[in-house]
Amino acid sequence: MSSPHTDLAAARAGLYGWLAGVLGRMPDAELAAALHPDAMEPLLRALSRMSAPAAQEASAALRRSVDELAAAPGGHAALIERWAIDRTRLMRQTPGKHLPPPYESLYKKQSKGKEDSSVILAVQTFYRQLDICPQDACEAPDFLPMELDFLAALCRAEAKAEEAEAARLRAAGKAFLSRHVGAWAAEYCKQALVEAKTDLFRAVLLLLPEILALDEKFLEETQAV
Repeated sequence: MSSPHTDLAAARAGLYGWLAGVLGRMPDAELAAALHPDAMEPLLRALSRMSAPAAQEASAALRRSVDELAAAPGGHAALIERWAIDRTRLMRQTPGKHLPPPYESLYKKQSKGKEDSSVILAVQTFYRQLDICPQDACEAPDFLPMELDFLAALCRAEAKAEEAEAARLRAAGKAFLSRHVGAWAAEYCKQALVEAKTDLFRAVLLLLPEILALDEKFLEETQAV
């Protein structure tokens, strides 16, 4: 039976899953189909209600991407190629170059000025303790799309759980945000925005820090009740 907490958890799962999907794989025809105006309208409406300037800018950039896609029916190959080039620039640069790729261990090393070999183990341990494994077993556990996919899976589990278990999962989500993805992803997005060349990836990079901050605030408030 649906309830406010299950509906909200399902919505959060969908949003984290969408962000993980855009960042986590090379753009293809499936992504183009997912950006169809009918599919994107609920997200675009939700973004339009967010007051933060970054969210409004993300909404406008995402709307331009959707409109650009709709204006080229049957001719998406060139647009998909531009997205693929942009994603490679943002997600796969060699460590030590201008923009480090989005791995938590690299960004915590960057902020602390020293290697933190415990980061990957800590993230992996978090996954195992919750018995939730992100989908891409070939990637390092601290890769940004993996961490977002974990949050999506956590929210899906919450949506199906009884209230006591749902509360435990929300507490785990709050801990993961504060210790892991919420502690470094905004810095990556800030640096990556300088490099982004397409509206799609600009939208994601603008939106992600807002979503993480809002979700952490929401989870803090639910724990305080």
